[in-house]
Amino acid sequence: MLAFDSISPPMGIITIIFLFIITVAALTTTDSKERSMENSKVLEREAASVIGKVLRDNFGKGPGNVICSLSDSVLVTYITNFASPVELSLMNIQQNLFVEKTGDLLMHTLKEEMMMFIELKMHLEVNEFFYDWNLDFHTGMLIFIFNKDAVYDDFYSNQEKLHDVISKITYEAQRLPDIVQSRRLNTKHLLVFREGLLVNLEKELLTLGFEETLVLGKRRLEKRLIEEYKTIIEQLLSAKIIDFFVVWNFSEDKSYILFVLKQE
Repeated sequence: MLAFDSISPPMGIITIIFLFIITVAALTTTDSKERSMENSKVLEREAASVIGKVLRDNFGKGPGNVICSLSDSVLVTYITNFASPVELSLMNIQQNLFVEKTGDLLMHTLKEEMMMFIELKMHLEVNEFFYDWNLDFHTGMLIFIFNKDAVYDDFYSNQEKLHDVISKITYEAQRLPDIVQSRRLNTKHLLVFREGLLVNLEKELLTLGFEETLVLGKRRLEKRLIEEYKTIIEQLLSAKIIDFFVVWNFSEDKSYILFVLKQE
């Protein structure tokens, strides 16, 4: 009878085969990631094209740029140079509130159309849709949430310290939030999620039908507070904040803050 050792392949061959399998697996994984990233870039460009067309068709003027950032659960869109001559004239005579309310009303009517186009492009169901404007910079942002139960808590440097600052801002505006999470979508976009931040008075105002008033008031208050803490946030992120936006889902008592960044 032959001994087992006599029919076993040399250890050198086993090692070579093992290393070959590991190398092929690593190359396959890298190739898969590269294809996934390229596919995301294609989807981002297609989404930007669709959003730009919808805005141009309905507002009478297209934005200067539409920049999309796609992750597994959210699509964020940053819009620049987006103000019609009429809006600029109204802002010149201090009618920002009227422009803000008109923009909100028009975007509300476009909500279903926007969601439908994005669902067709992404082949994903849009669970939530948000929008906000920065009239001073003539910019805006759109957020499409594909999974509203997603956890926005990817780790990055100084994340907990940033959450503490966001909690402090929220406390000064209303109360400490129950939950603060955040995700660096890329080097340019940081998305912050908050839940459990409404006080009883705000809930009562919502019951009485004052949602529009509450949005306009909270938008101004929280943006003013974020501006006050802007330098601290920039130091924590090692980046310049070139723009930011705040939106709410009052029925579920949650909110998103989008920071548009420039790395220093």
